[in-house]
Parts: sequence; structure tokens; C-alpha cells
Amino acid sequence: MKSKARSNIISHLGTIFFMLWLLSLATDVLGDYEYQKEFLLTALVLWTVHEGVTSYLKKRKSPPRASAAALRGMGLRVFGFWILLLIIKALGGLEGWWDTRTTYALWTAVLFAGASFLVTAATARTPLWRVRSTLYVLGGTTLFLWAVFRYAGMYPGYHDEVFVVGIACIALGFLVGASRKEYDILLLDDVYREIEEQMVEVPTYETSEHVHALTEDVRIGNDARIVVHAGALFVDVFKNAQRRGTVYFGEGTYTLTTSLHTVQETVTGLYYGHGTEWEEALYGQASRRAEHADYERYGLSDADIKELGIIYASNDPKAAEKFEDIATRIRESGKRVTMPFINVIEGAEGDYVRVGPIQITDMKGKGTRVRIGSRVFAERGEDKEEEPSEPAGIAVRIRSPSDNLVVTMNSEGVTATGSSLYYAVTPTAETIEQGTVKYAWDGKKRLLESPFADIVIKADKASFKTEGFKATVRGDYVSASKAERHMEVSSAALANAVSRKIAGHFTPIAKDAFSGKGDTAQRLVERLSSELEW
Repeated sequence: MKSKARSNIISHLGTIFFMLWLLSLATDVLGDYEYQKEFLLTALVLWTVHEGVTSYLKKRKSPPRASAAALRGMGLRVFGFWILLLIIKALGGLEGWWDTRTTYALWTAVLFAGASFLVTAATARTPLWRVRSTLYVLGGTTLFLWAVFRYAGMYPGYHDEVFVVGIACIALGFLVGASRKEYDILLLDDVYREIEEQMVEVPTYETSEHVHALTEDVRIGNDARIVVHAGALFVDVFKNAQRRGTVYFGEGTYTLTTSLHTVQETVTGLYYGHGTEWEEALYGQASRRAEHADYERYGLSDADIKELGIIYASNDPKAAEKFEDIATRIRESGKRVTMPFINVIEGAEGDYVRVGPIQITDMKGKGTRVRIGSRVFAERGEDKEEEPSEPAGIAVRIRSPSDNLVVTMNSEGVTATGSSLYYAVTPTAETIEQGTVKYAWDGKKRLLESPFADIVIKADKASFKTEGFKATVRGDYVSASKAERHMEVSSAALANAVSRKIAGHFTPIAKDAFSGKGDTAQRLVERLSSELEW
């Protein structure tokens, strides 16, 4: 027989004894019975047990939490019985035996409820939480009793003492945790446990205790490819108690150089540095504790900096919405500060809800995550993402209004990937794509693709193509097209001359293309046309 069915039998038995009490009270059909109070007591006890069993079995709960729920349910049920007994007594339906015993129901209800909250407090996560929660429970229960005593006129000589004890317990609980800000009220702890039953906790990020400001520029990577300027605020980011990297907030410059083109940008944004060699990059970093003026410069508080750092370092899939949430809170505070690194420049399907310390992210088919304070929970059965290994060397993510860029530097070279830029340089190869222009060299072939001209140069081939004109050289064979005309010639001298002109113009045409110009490409069309006698 299932537990729920057994619980219902107990409830039905209670109903039968209650009906027997009514019969014995109103009629003589049962004969000269002297067990009226036993019938009623048995009914109340059975109903109370039924409530306890039902509360224990309700939902999926750990034994301590189920026990607390059972005690709480029994306490509420007995408290309701106390009210019922008072009403029946006022109507004259209770014999004299009850006159001095109705308060037993009240004390039993308080005992059950208090025990329930104490069980909850005793199973809290840390010793501090357990002590504080226990004191809050004792204080709250005592103040509840004081209110009942005052209303019912019970124990008039002890009202003041009961009130003082309740206030003292709550005050002591407050003082115990005054040195730390914790979301440890019983209701929130209840939320923790409800979530744990449905979801599993996942590792979370945390930041260093203090925010610092750079007093000198920080140069990251060989040849100072990335520079974070003095004045930027930063926090170290930890995961599983190990430092994973550093997030900077402020102005910086990144420089990416190939043999024919250099990308250099100065941006105000976020910079997240990490990787297997990140600790070495921090040597010599000059900084100081952040001051009020440093926060005012960006319109951010200490808590904002830490929250932004965790969001950015954890590569949160809902980072855009969370950045905007912080920006909205700052705007609503009345501050008029430009924060370009908080602009929403990325998106992800899903919903994001924030209520106080609780944040819920629904990632549309990828599961739901809930953050409470610093703890994160994910759905059971959700596809877990593999923990990414730290990249070799140094990796820096740069977030600005114009781009999201990831730069990785190690012994094999430098790569940079953004929404409008791709860059990769090794000792034997170069590639850079910026907007609609692409340049590549791998030691054997040079390639240019742009709106103005496409060029390919290899050991046995040279090709140049632009709007309305194309010339290709393979060995001694030359083919060319211009407008509606086409020619094919086998000539070593002509092939050599055309190849030299294409190779000689490759670099200036590529530099023009990255600058948005096509002048050199048009001049090469004219020179090749002359060479081909067109």
C-alpha cells in the first residue's frame, strides 16, 4: 500500500472518531458513553498525524527538510484545532474537562512550529547561518507567543519578560552576522533547498575582496600588443578558489601588426586577461586600492565592478542582458555617466529575470540557470558544458561598443578574433581579415581579397582580378580579359613581365585596400593593359 493511501486512511479514521464525538454529544444513540473527550482527542491526534505524514511526503525533499515540513504542518494544524476548540467551547459544546486544557493545543502548536524552524536552522549551510537562524527562530517564536498572550489575556504577569526575551534573541542574531552581508533569512534558505531538489549546483566565479586601480600602464604580450592604461579599475577573478584571470575596466590600446598592415585601436571597455602564463604577465603591475574618485569616473560602485567582472570572466551567455541590467540600475540611480563597455552589443535567445539576489536565466532549449547571491544552479539532466581548459600563453578578451575581440598570444604566435576582425600571425604565416579585406601569406602563397582587387601569387602562378579586368600567369602562359576582349599568349618574356608587375604592386594595393582605396589597383590595370598592348 502506498504511503499516500496510508495517510488517507489515518485521516478517514480521524473523521470517524470526530463523527462518534458528535453522536455522543448530541444523542444517546451510542448509549451512556463517557468517552466524549477521548473521541475528540483521538480525532485531533489522527488528523495531526495525517498532516505530518502528508507534509513529509509532499514533493521531493531531503529527510531533514521533510521533517521540518512535517513539524511545521502539524503545528499549523494543531493551531487551527486550538481556534476550533475555543469556538466550540464558547458555544458550550465542550465539557468541563476542557476548561483548563484548551491551552495545551496552543502550546503543542508552538512546540511543533518552533521545532520545525529549529530543524531548518540547524541544517543551514554554515555555523554562522545556523547560529543566526536559530536565534531568529527563538526570537520570532517568543514574540508570537507574546502577541497571543496579550490577545488572549493569558499569563498577564509575564508579558514584559516574554517580549524582552524575543527582542533580545533577534538582536543577538543580528549582531552575530553584523560583520557580513548574507542572504540568510529562512525564506531564502528555503529557496536554496527547493532549487537544490530540482537542480544541481555548478561551480561559480568570485572576485578578489578589493578593487584596485592601475597607477601605471600594464603592457600585455611581446611588443606590448595590448596596453591597459593607468587609471583603469580591476579585480582578480577566482574559480574553485584558484585565480583564473583579471578583469580591467577602463581605457586601453591593442596593436596587431603584419608585414603590410597594422591594426591599432584605443577603446574604453572591459579587458579580461587569463591563460597559462597570466601570472607572469602580472609581475610588476603597479596599483593601489580604488578610491571614491575612481568609482565616480565610471559611475560604478565596488559591487558593480565585482558583478561585471564575474559576468565577463565567466563568459555568461546572457552577458548582454546582465550588462544592460546593471546600466539600467545605474541610470535609475540618477548618475549621468557614459559607460560604453556596458552597451548591449550581443544577444542570445532566452529570458533573464532578476529579483534582488535571485537571477534566473532561461537559455531557450539549453536549460535554465538560477543564481542566488554567489551560487549558481543548473537543471538536472541539462547538457553540461565541458570546463574549458586555460589557453596556452595569454588570452585577453576585449569588449567595446564597436567589437568583441579575443586575443591569444603564445609561443606559436598571435591570434585575434572579433565580430569584424580576424588576425593570425606565426613565424611562418600571416592572416588578417578586416571588414571586407583579407590578406594571407603562408610562406608559399600570398593572397589578397578586397572590393578593389583580388590577387594570388604562388611560385608557378600570378593572378590579378578587378572589375572589368583579369590577368593570369601560369608558367609561360598568359591569359587576360578586359571588357568583352580576351587573349591567350604563350610567351616567357610577357609572362615574366606581367608576373613582376603583379608582385611589385601587391603590397601597395593591399595597403590601399585596408585604407579603403583602389587607386593603385587601377594604375596596375593601366600598366598591364599597356604591357598586353591593349
